[in-house]
Amino acid sequence: MIWRELATQHEALRERGYPEVAKELRRRVGQLVVQGHCSPVFQGKFSDKTDDKRSKKVEVMIKGAESPIGDPIPLLNLPSLTHPKLWIYALLDDRNKRLLKYTVRLDAKWTSDELPFTISVELDDRHMGSGACGHPLLHCHMGVDHERRPQFRLPLPALTPWEALDWLITQLHEAHEPAAWTRLAPPIPSS
Repeated sequence: MIWRELATQHEALRERGYPEVAKELRRRVGQLVVQGHCSPVFQGKFSDKTDDKRSKKVEVMIKGAESPIGDPIPLLNLPSLTHPKLWIYALLDDRNKRLLKYTVRLDAKWTSDELPFTISVELDDRHMGSGACGHPLLHCHMGVDHERRPQFRLPLPALTPWEALDWLITQLHEAHEPAAWTRLAPPIPSS
């Protein structure tokens, strides 16, 4: 059954440990800096903080207190968007070196009509909803904003937090496509 397989793959994502998660997320933010999509100051603002001295859980996020998932990174040079903000958050169990949950979220407005939207890729820390089909552990919320009930909750393949960030940025700017068809597959012959 596809939903059971997907749930198993999503659970396997949790085997990612703190050093790998923090390193790869910092590297992706560095790529955004090089591509001119955010200020270099955000590379140094990534925080690894213990959320509670007793729990030994580590949060990886941009330092700040705007929301429970840290402060957003204002994105630059995305001509189709106005006021794009990117949140990156991961919670890890430092003792067991396990990824508990993550969120990679973009809030913006389309330049063409000023309509707001949000895209949020989330790995939940526990089972929610009716099951693996109705509320998969790893899913994408899409809607007008993150406060209102999402218009869609889409199941996703097992993506690490940094792969989710790659996917999200590619949705905004095709120049960021890490797996262009021209590099993956031979051309389809024309008839």
